[in-house]
Amino acid sequence: MRWAFAVQRLLSASGQGCYTSKMKRYLISSILFTGVLFSTAQLAVGIKCYECNTVADPKCGSDTVRQLNLSQCPSNATRCFSYRQEGIFYSYTNEKYEPGLRILRGCSTVTEVDSGTCIARSGQAQSMRVRYCSCNKDDCNSVLLDLKASAPLIFALQLFLFISGRY
Repeated sequence: MRWAFAVQRLLSASGQGCYTSKMKRYLISSILFTGVLFSTAQLAVGIKCYECNTVADPKCGSDTVRQLNLSQCPSNATRCFSYRQEGIFYSYTNEKYEPGLRILRGCSTVTEVDSGTCIARSGQAQSMRVRYCSCNKDDCNSVLLDLKASAPLIFALQLFLFISGRY
């Protein structure tokens, strides 16, 4: 709160003729904008992704993944991924090979894949099909996109424009 006292002293000096009302309004709006912007800095700390697989948790499937919690990725992870495998897998419960579908979701440091794109590959005799998708926003490796992460920045911009008289 030391900065608030400094701002108050700076603004009270305007009575001595060193600041115009336009400059005072610009100073207040700049300080408020910077404060709101720094309060949203947690958004840049790291991306949040779903981390799960359908072998361990069937909710990881495409329709039910939002029932799980988002995980905070490590700071070096810049993307989320979803990995879909269709093929023949060994079932330890039935002790035989069976056709199946596996979905994995998580954090990624891989940057070769463009954000928002998918790569599809097929294995030997079409027995295994794989689709890898990559994205770079919070909650983007689910089925639906979530724009909640950008709301504080939009608010900060609107506040800045409103206070500075440009809105």
